[in-house]
Amino acid sequence: MSFLTSFCGFIFLSLSVLPSFTSPTLLFQGFNWESSNKPGGWYNSLKNSVPDIAAVGITHVWLPPPSQSVAPQGYMPGRLYDLNASKWILETLFPPISKLLLPETTMLYGRRSDQNVFLL
Repeated sequence: MSFLTSFCGFIFLSLSVLPSFTSPTLLFQGFNWESSNKPGGWYNSLKNSVPDIAAVGITHVWLPPPSQSVAPQGYMPGRLYDLNASKWILETLFPPISKLLLPETTMLYGRRSDQNVFLL
């Protein structure tokens, strides 16, 4: 019993110290319902904001998947593996995204599954 108590105490202390050795992660949702209405395009606007986003400690930006969507906001993507679904995607999305990739910020493309699990 003494060994089990000591072992559990060791595990508890190890886990309580572990977070101090990891780097903090902060996820920013990089789009909203009005993003598609932004003059000049949302991705161009976001591209100009990357230094400010990184400066406040945001490490990851979540963007809608680069596929055809039922709505222009990107909340209801369809044909997830068809990147040729929209000419706008190829002309507007990919060149700015390549400029967004800074060492301080990671871009995540994801969607919500039917089970309310975010798939990245």
